Amino acid sequence: IAVDAGCGVNWSTPHLTSRQHLSDALPTSPVRSCTPIQVQCRSRAMHWLQSVADQSTFARPSWRTVFVPPLAVVLLSWPLQHAGGDLWIADHLYRWQGGAWSARDAWWSSSLLHTYVRYLAIVLWLVVVGAWLGCRLGRFGTTWTAPLGYMAIALLTCQIALAAMKQLSGVDCPWDLTRFGGTRPYAPLFSEAWLQAGAGACFPAAHAGVGYAWVAAAFALAPAKPAWRWPAAGLAIATGTVCGWVQQMRGAHFWSHDLWSLAVCWLVVASLARVWAWPVPSTIVHDLSHTNANAEARA
Repeated sequence: IAVDAGCGVNWSTPHLTSRQHLSDALPTSPVRSCTPIQVQCRSRAMHWLQSVADQSTFARPSWRTVFVPPLAVVLLSWPLQHAGGDLWIADHLYRWQGGAWSARDAWWSSSLLHTYVRYLAIVLWLVVVGAWLGCRLGRFGTTWTAPLGYMAIALLTCQIALAAMKQLSGVDCPWDLTRFGGTRPYAPLFSEAWLQAGAGACFPAAHAGVGYAWVAAAFALAPAKPAWRWPAAGLAIATGTVCGWVQQMRGAHFWSHDLWSLAVCWLVVASLARVWAWPVPSTIVHDLSHTNANAEARA
């Protein structure tokens, strides 16, 4: 990026990627008898460089970051579905509750950690939307406008994707299976039995996605708080795991359902982070060039 302040100083910033590089990009030589218009031009150019540095601190995830983690999680879920891992875990949970899904209608699992947690997730999403709106109106500054907008869209998209997949999956809940007191045969995903059955709507785990979707916070924090990314991701995954475990205790999901939920949420939020725009406003660049031209004309 080359910027002419209109007073004989050119700044070139071909690799401006952080605040640290900004100090190298700005000129250190004294300004030589600039007119007021030229001084204003220099000030605007410095402000523009600062905005570039602020926005370019967001490191967009690579395509490897987008696809490798969810692919690894899906591969991990395969033996759970097709080598008896899911059934082994569900058998132990079922026997632990006395040969029934006792936690299915219990207050702590059905209301506290299921219904109320979903209400809390809706409230938190509305808080994100409200904060984004406040940034758009200039109430909280503009630093977090793009990250908050990204988070609002990413959280909502995760839930829409999970809900759509559940309706189309044709996978039954554990409590629907004859093995656990239901009436349906066990049909792992992509198996011949699954192709013939296909009546269920329990895959992937939407409730676990309530927590996993907040992995978006790890990408949203990248511009201003990069050190908080991994703690945010860890908290989101831990929350999703707890929500998933509650549903497994109720007989609503197998463990592989939770893993697929994590994979879907990661794919959604990472893909959006990859393509989300944190652009340098073109109006600033155009306005800066126009002001420089006027300054040169008047000098």
